[in-house]
Amino acid sequence: MGMSFISLAMAFLIGGSSGADLLRFISSQNYWAAQKVEITVDNMATALGKPGEAKEIADLASKLGDREHKVRVEAHAKLVAMGPAIIAQLNKAMESPANEEARLQLKEVLAELSGKGQAAAVRRLMAIRALGELKDAKAVPTLKPLLESKALFEAEYAARAIAAVEGKEYRPAVDPAKAVREDVWLLPKNCGVVAQATLPDLGIKGLDDLLAPLKGDKPGPITKEMVDGMASQM
Repeated sequence: MGMSFISLAMAFLIGGSSGADLLRFISSQNYWAAQKVEITVDNMATALGKPGEAKEIADLASKLGDREHKVRVEAHAKLVAMGPAIIAQLNKAMESPANEEARLQLKEVLAELSGKGQAAAVRRLMAIRALGELKDAKAVPTLKPLLESKALFEAEYAARAIAAVEGKEYRPAVDPAKAVREDVWLLPKNCGVVAQATLPDLGIKGLDDLLAPLKGDKPGPITKEMVDGMASQM
């Protein structure tokens, strides 16, 4: 009950914070740690759909059947990190897997990469944001083409990331007020009355900022486990 109320309050508060999307309040470090992917320029570029070399993918697919558990886990994580761009190559590997274990692992990898359109979109956005947080100039060539992306939030995320890498202040290309007015025309034509409430920027940068007033030595404080649980739900 408490968790649901806090989640609802969080969505309401964040919703009026400079037009930010909810995903921006999730730590990229926590996200990629859960994905078992190290945050590097190369790994994030791969997560954006940069296909691996055919031989590399075949070698990793073969390692999914290795006797060593650690080798299987690492190969699994690397294949998932390459993103949906390698699905066709994995399907080909499924035609002649190294052994039964490799077949089962390939099936799991394909399940993670397929049929999760929203999850794939989230993965791309988190990769873009992580590239900005690395502040490595090597990320710019990967980010620049995304400025022309038509996918939801991608161009904005790329612009923010490039600004972070270059040490500049990010300035939205579109006036938020104008964007709100244009959104009205996305509503069904039979809507009778539409109302909107916009809160001022509350300076909330993440879950820790939002939950700070609720932490402390009082009975039932917000714990790290609760914050991690909320992040996972979001």
